[in-house]
Amino acid sequence: MANDESGTSAGDGERIRAMDAVFVDAEEPGPSVAIGSVIVADGPAPTLQETRDFVASRIALTPRLQQRIVPSSLRIRRPVWEHAEADLTHHIREIDLGGDGGDAALEQAVSRIMEIPLDFERPLWDMHLLTGLADGFGMVTRVHHVVADGQGSVLMLGHLLDTDAAGTTTLTDALLGAGRELAPSVGTGGSPRDHLVASVADGGDRLMRALRTSLHPGEAATAVVDAGRRAGEQFASAAEAVRTWTAPRFGSLIGGSPGVRRHWHMVRMPIADVKAVKNAFGCTLNDVVMAMVSGGYGLMMQRRAKPTDGKYLKVVIPVSVRAPFDVSSNNQVSGLLTQLPVSGTAVERLTWITDHINKVKHSGEAESVKVITDMFNVAPAAIQTVAVRHRGPLPEWMVDTLVTNVPGPPFPTYYQGRRVRQMLPIVALGRPLWCLVAVLSFDGELSFGISTGEGGEQAGRDIREGIRQTLAELQTASG
Repeated sequence: MANDESGTSAGDGERIRAMDAVFVDAEEPGPSVAIGSVIVADGPAPTLQETRDFVASRIALTPRLQQRIVPSSLRIRRPVWEHAEADLTHHIREIDLGGDGGDAALEQAVSRIMEIPLDFERPLWDMHLLTGLADGFGMVTRVHHVVADGQGSVLMLGHLLDTDAAGTTTLTDALLGAGRELAPSVGTGGSPRDHLVASVADGGDRLMRALRTSLHPGEAATAVVDAGRRAGEQFASAAEAVRTWTAPRFGSLIGGSPGVRRHWHMVRMPIADVKAVKNAFGCTLNDVVMAMVSGGYGLMMQRRAKPTDGKYLKVVIPVSVRAPFDVSSNNQVSGLLTQLPVSGTAVERLTWITDHINKVKHSGEAESVKVITDMFNVAPAAIQTVAVRHRGPLPEWMVDTLVTNVPGPPFPTYYQGRRVRQMLPIVALGRPLWCLVAVLSFDGELSFGISTGEGGEQAGRDIREGIRQTLAELQTASG
């Protein structure tokens, strides 16, 4: 059944969405633009055949795992989804790490998996069963970014995870059930999308309230003037943000082509440690996370002899605009464009980030990514393809890196009856982004997945060290 450009179902013949098409257009020879996760679970490990049989029993829950994308005949329209039976002997494979594989062996295995291109003649996903770990086993799951965003990939993985060893409730079902129970009480905080559009909507809302007060002549003039002034301020703020972020500069502060090699490093820490710092400084958990990331980048830049004094990285922070009960496979993100300081003490960076990001959330800067993504929605497919393939989704002078923070399940989960101990994120690299950081929370733990491109192995280690150092400094400062 053919659908329109909006792509409201997962049926065959559905044309892929504009935002999803960006990740197809960004594909280059070599590693695919794929995202995913790594889980480490208690042993004994299932066999490869048991794993294939298990996935086969649940694959129908995620239709995209049995579809491929087919280009239009003249490539002037966006590709469409087409049913393609998944050959699980191809999609699911095993890597034996030799029996004593520790964190370094796990990182090396994930790095090599990230370099494997996904076959566009098949459904765009794969899984690797990692046996031979020192303790337990691992599973690396990847999907092409055209299939899902970070939150969507968690929901897709959730069909393979359960909330109990008996497998009576999948993680996705549990998360959706919890969301429905909480739904009546959520509205007060606002959704991520609410925060993104608040800056412009607030001005418009004030104007409408002012017009409604026109029934009271004594107040009408003052109210209209006030609303107009505030709406003008919001517009000016948005315009200034766009001007700032599109002002050219010579290259990226941490630039480099992703190339064909991939390096992946991980950092794990108890969420309780990060929350203690948050409480001590009166900021948000995300502020502390961003301060740790800025410390990681700062140390990496220093060791690569890059200037850091008074420098700020231009960073995109994706923000999900996915509806609470939406489990569809596509990209539903906007984002914040912000900056991260890479000099000063850990406390100075945290203080600056807390103040700056709070302003960004309530200013026009929050709209600048949305402006860009909206351009994809109206641009003809052929023009979008040429633009993305020529310069990438974002020019290197506009952004240095991306930091994505995806909430995972806050409770224990099980894979084929085995308790999952760790869940770690994998983020895709694509021109011109050479180094990215993904953050994932899971069952009382916060994990960072650091992806770097060609020549970035030591850079990834330095970022990992800087993240740990920053947390230690903030813990010391908080007493």
